[in-house]
Amino acid sequence: PNSVSIVRSYTDALIKLGKKEEAINLLLEFAEKKIREEYYDIAIATLKKILKVDPLNIKALKLLASAYQKKELFYEAFKTLEETYWRFKEAGLPTSSIKDLLERFIQDQFHPFFSEKFADILKAEGYSEEAFTNYVLAGNLYVNLHNYGAALRTFLKAREIHKTENLDRQIAEVIANSDKGLEVVLKLIVDNNSNLDFLKFL
Repeated sequence: PNSVSIVRSYTDALIKLGKKEEAINLLLEFAEKKIREEYYDIAIATLKKILKVDPLNIKALKLLASAYQKKELFYEAFKTLEETYWRFKEAGLPTSSIKDLLERFIQDQFHPFFSEKFADILKAEGYSEEAFTNYVLAGNLYVNLHNYGAALRTFLKAREIHKTENLDRQIAEVIANSDKGLEVVLKLIVDNNSNLDFLKFL
């Protein structure tokens, strides 16, 4: 069926009859068809319906992220992948395919927010070197956007992994360029009052 209302009514009936898998397969086929036809809003609504029934359906999650990207809703696409990653990790399911999708997304959508969030995932997973690289990249992109608060936050995350002279110089430059440089320094002193190494640097 091509009618949204018919598909929804029919799959609702299937679910009530305990035929969840059949309903999900039908909805997935319908969503893929609507993506091909560029009816992204219908596809997104359909995929969200699937995820209410089966929150760990990897195909639906990937299609949802893809539909968001095609509609140029890049933040929503990234959040879908990020939340999927943590959901799978919490459920003890393999996360490597989601990590690969996130990595490809970051390469396609060059924005510091995405690089920073991806670095958070890498750090949590123990990929320290990759996390450090992404934090520094994100920090420099934030600097280029004159978003010094975000740049400082990201550089400090990188410094938790590696303390380098070059990174310390970048942090100092960000503080110097910030409109609220003194306020930032005072907050850093308060937040790191027991970290003698950091206080010495500061």
